[in-house]
Amino acid sequence: MSEDTSGMPQPLESAEAARERRLRALRELTRPATEGGQPGGQTSAAGVEQSREYPNVAAGATPLRPQRRRARAALWAGALVALCVVLIVAGAAYAGLIPGLSLNAKAAPPAIAMTSHDLRGANIACFQDNAWSPTGDRLAVLGYQGGCSTILQGGSSAVGMVVVYDTTTNRILTQFSPDSLVQPPANAVLQYQNILWSPDGQRLAVTFSTLTLEPAPGVNGPVLTPTGGGALFTDASGAHPQTLTVSAGQGNGAAAGTLEASGEWDVTTGKAITPPTITTSSVEYRWGANGALRPVNGAAPMVVGNPAGGQTFTVWQPGSTQLGIDFSNSNNPSTAHVISGLYVWNATFAAWSPDGRYFYTPFSVARRVTLPNQPAPNAQTLHTSGYDVYPTVAAHDRVFASLYLTLLQSANAANQSGVFPQIDVAWRLDGRVLAAQTFASDANGNVTPSFYTVTLYDTVTGRVLAHLSHDAHLAATADGAFGLVRWSPDGKHLALADSAFNTLTIWTFNKPLA
Repeated sequence: MSEDTSGMPQPLESAEAARERRLRALRELTRPATEGGQPGGQTSAAGVEQSREYPNVAAGATPLRPQRRRARAALWAGALVALCVVLIVAGAAYAGLIPGLSLNAKAAPPAIAMTSHDLRGANIACFQDNAWSPTGDRLAVLGYQGGCSTILQGGSSAVGMVVVYDTTTNRILTQFSPDSLVQPPANAVLQYQNILWSPDGQRLAVTFSTLTLEPAPGVNGPVLTPTGGGALFTDASGAHPQTLTVSAGQGNGAAAGTLEASGEWDVTTGKAITPPTITTSSVEYRWGANGALRPVNGAAPMVVGNPAGGQTFTVWQPGSTQLGIDFSNSNNPSTAHVISGLYVWNATFAAWSPDGRYFYTPFSVARRVTLPNQPAPNAQTLHTSGYDVYPTVAAHDRVFASLYLTLLQSANAANQSGVFPQIDVAWRLDGRVLAAQTFASDANGNVTPSFYTVTLYDTVTGRVLAHLSHDAHLAATADGAFGLVRWSPDGKHLALADSAFNTLTIWTFNKPLA
C-alpha cells in the first residue's frame, strides 16, 4: 500500500499501472521545456496551452518547421542587405559621386562659359599682347595706360602696364609697370612687343624696342628711330627684375619679309649669344645645342607647337591674314589697291627654350601664302610692290585658305572705304581647331560687338564648331580696332583682347570641341 501525504490510506496500485506511471515520468523528464519552463502539454505562464509534439507552438497552431525557420531568416537577411545597398547608393548620390545621379549636385556648367574684364579698370587703355601660363590658370596682359592713338606721339611713350589675372577666380593677382624696371637710355622711347611665361610658369618676359628722335633725310624734323631692344624678366609678381639688351645692328636681323630677331641671350648668365643665321624657308623649327634654332625639313605638321617651352614650333602662331595691297604710289594713298593673287600671313612672337635657359627676342614672320587652284600674282607687280622678298608657304589647312577668299569678297568695299579688312586667327596647339576674328565696321566706321564675333572651325572637316560673341552690353570706347586671340596650352580656354571695347573676354570650354 502506498502512502499519501494527507495521511489517508490509498488503494494498492497494480504492477501494470506502476510501470506505466514510471515510463510517463521518464518521457516527461526527457521532453524540452517550454518558454515558460513547464513540461510539454502543460499551460504556459501566459495561459496558452502548448502542443506536446512542438512545445514552442501554441496548441492548435501550425508548427514552424526548421526549414521554414531557415527560409524566413534568409529572407530577413536579404532585406537587410538590400537596405544597406540603398543607403550606400543614396549617400554616394548625395555626395555627387555617381555621374548623372546626384541628390546634392549643382546645375551642370554650360558647354561654353564666358567672362569679361574691363581693361580700363586694370589701368590698360591700349593693350599690346597677352599670354597664358603653362597650366592655363593665369593670363598676363601687356599694354599701356595711354590710348592707342597717343602711343609714341611727340617722342614720348605712354606708361606701360602688366596685369596678371587668376582665371579660376577671375581676379587680378598683380599689376606693375615695366618702365622703371627696364631703365631705358635717356631720351629713349619704349615700345613693348610681346609677353610670355617661362616654361615652368615661374617667370614673365616682356620684350621691347627702344627708339629715339633722330634726323631723317627728306623729312621735316626728327623721327623716331630704333636704337636697340631687349627683354625684361621678372617673377610673376613683377619682382626680381633682370633686363637684357642689345643695340641696333648687333642682333640677328634679316631682310624684310623674313624671320628676324633682334637678339638672343643665355638667361642664366645674362650674356648675349650669336646663334647661326636662321633660314627662312622652313615652317617648323627645333631647339638645338647652345640655343641654336634649327629648321626641320619635311612635310609641315598639323601641330602648330608652342614657342614658349616647346622643343619644336612652327610659324603658325597667332597672327593675321591679309590681302596684298599695292602702296607703291606713296604720294597718292587713295590709289592703293588689292594685288590679285597675293595673300599675306603675318605673325610676331618670341621663343623660350624648354629648359628655360635660352630666350630669342621677337620673331617677325611675313609670308606669301599659296592657295589651291588660285593663280599666282604677277612677278613684276610683286617686285614693284616689294612683296617679292617674302618667302612662300602653303596654307596650313583648308579653313585657313578659305579665309583669304572671304577677304576677297569684301575687297571692293575695302577699296571704297580705304580700310582693308584682315582676319586675326589663332590655332589650338594641336592645330585641330582654328579661331578666327574678322575686323570690320559699318558704313559710318562705327564698331559694334556684332563685328567682334570669333568663329571656331574644325580644320580637318571645315565644320563651324561655334560662334563666340562679346557681351551685348558693351560699347565701343577705344580709338582703334584690333584684337588678339590666344588659346590656353590645354585648349580649354580662349582669350580675346580687343582695343575697340578695351575688354578682355575669356571663353571656357567645358566639353571637347573636336
